[in-house]
Amino acid sequence: MKKYYFHTSKYSNQELGSIREQYDIVSYLLSVMTILNVEPLREIDSKEADLVIFVDKMSRLFWGEEDKIHSIQYPFLLKEKEGFLISLFQGRIIDSQTMAILSTIIRDKNSIVKSIENMLDVFMDTMNEFEILDNNYAQFCWELLLYLLSFESGYLRYDHDEDENRVDPILHPIDHIDLFYSSNSTFKIGLQDRIDVDDLKSILSINEKCYSINYHRDKR
Repeated sequence: MKKYYFHTSKYSNQELGSIREQYDIVSYLLSVMTILNVEPLREIDSKEADLVIFVDKMSRLFWGEEDKIHSIQYPFLLKEKEGFLISLFQGRIIDSQTMAILSTIIRDKNSIVKSIENMLDVFMDTMNEFEILDNNYAQFCWELLLYLLSFESGYLRYDHDEDENRVDPILHPIDHIDLFYSSNSTFKIGLQDRIDVDDLKSILSINEKCYSINYHRDKR
């Protein structure tokens, strides 16, 4: 397993609010990939990092502050090349032009959510805007777009929340993990203490010991 630490606060396009849908995931992921494209690999104190990438059989991104840590799976093969971390899809490097094309399409969310026909129209308009004439490359971008909009992100978020208006030892523990991002499917798992990125990585890793939930049935 490899760890990569990044300090990304100087990149304004990395900032992100709440994640409520797949488009938020894709938007953030493209921002991260853009940062990787320009930020060389270097030694950095883990305490200074606000983005950590664990590359393993199941690679994951972790980002956020001490009291709130987000995590998703990293859906591409990652390799070191000439001092940078590059992403590959179908054996092809996802370069800066490809990321710019996809970011342009994703920004037109209101159009592409209407139908596959609308999404194709936005895609073709973007290809024309970037003057893409290579059909093989256009097909690569289309398949990458569809993959991003459908891959299982495995999103979760650790919270250390001391808001006295929200805290409840049963319904809203101070330390908890929120699973999924949709209001229709999200739920919490309470924790007995604060955890950090390494703790959360251990919980999620299939190569480390399995953690158990101490569940006690309320018989009242």
